[in-house]
Amino acid sequence: MPVSHRIGYLIAAICLAAHAHALFAQPGISDEELEKLSKREAYLEGVKDARVELINDLSDFPSSALLYEWGNYYLDHSELPGAAVYHLMSVTKDPEYAPSLYKLAYIYHQTDRPAMRDHYLNKAVDSGFWGYEVMLEDFEDLSETMPFQELVRRARDHYPDGAKAYIGLYEVAMPEGEAPESGWPILVCLHGWGDDHISYRNVASLAKGVGFAGVCIAGNVPRSPDRFGWSTEDVADTHRYVQSILERAAADRPLDTKRVYLMGFSQGARHAGELAAIYPGSYVGATAYCPGPDVENVTDGHATDNHRPIRVLLGKDDPYLEYGREATEKWSEANPNVTVEQFDGEHHFPPDWQQNLSDTLSDLLVE
Repeated sequence: MPVSHRIGYLIAAICLAAHAHALFAQPGISDEELEKLSKREAYLEGVKDARVELINDLSDFPSSALLYEWGNYYLDHSELPGAAVYHLMSVTKDPEYAPSLYKLAYIYHQTDRPAMRDHYLNKAVDSGFWGYEVMLEDFEDLSETMPFQELVRRARDHYPDGAKAYIGLYEVAMPEGEAPESGWPILVCLHGWGDDHISYRNVASLAKGVGFAGVCIAGNVPRSPDRFGWSTEDVADTHRYVQSILERAAADRPLDTKRVYLMGFSQGARHAGELAAIYPGSYVGATAYCPGPDVENVTDGHATDNHRPIRVLLGKDDPYLEYGREATEKWSEANPNVTVEQFDGEHHFPPDWQQNLSDTLSDLLVE
């Protein structure tokens, strides 16, 4: 465990132990989760003395945004105690940090603590939380209650200004060593609906190791601070958005924006394939994992020449398999360079995706 994580747990144990215990002891937390928590506390006892001075110096806390990210990591892995600790630390650092306030409301909802859920949900909206669509999904069983409907209305009012700050988020993983004269080729990662760019850091890291700059982009439709989507109206919106981010990324990095390969999952896969099919002058190809539904309007037609390779991978038991088949058929009509493979599984990456993607990128380097 990195030192920063160990320190994070320690600070939480010292400053928030009473609050955390009140949560963890409630119904809805499994025995296994409680056991994990007790192991963490036992570990903390062994290092507490070394960091006890932090109790009086909150400046040693990492940023609320980073603590939020750590909390989401544990939440994504269904470890509610770990998630709660980091989000509690986040709001200790900044009591008005709406994203973590919202996550605490969600955790209390999952652990059957309605009073604390309502407390944090109100605080989140008071602090500017704007993800009203996500609220309706996360708290569906509250959707008919008047107090919750009022909170959703207020969150919707926050959306225009709140979501604006989350447009254009991206991260770049740069290869080591001296860049080629034309700059590093680029792998653009397009996530699925309801996900974010941070989830694709491992893909960007793989690209970096092969000699590509991995560019992870958050979708152009923010739904909450950590859930995004791509435009369902026109893939041209996605093209303009991706190109604008590549322009920004290349402004201070040696990137070859004429060698851009796309990969995507689910909704991101559908957009990756459409972009490669429609704009072959901007993208050298795409790998599409389990493509999702079609985009409503495609204003620019598929290219009739200069076909780029599109590789489609479909899970045999994917409940959305029909979307992937439809996408493959559509792309194949105008492009002989579309290939399709099936793997045992559902709506997820194939088990050997690292090797396959690495081989694909390596082959592009020698073309």
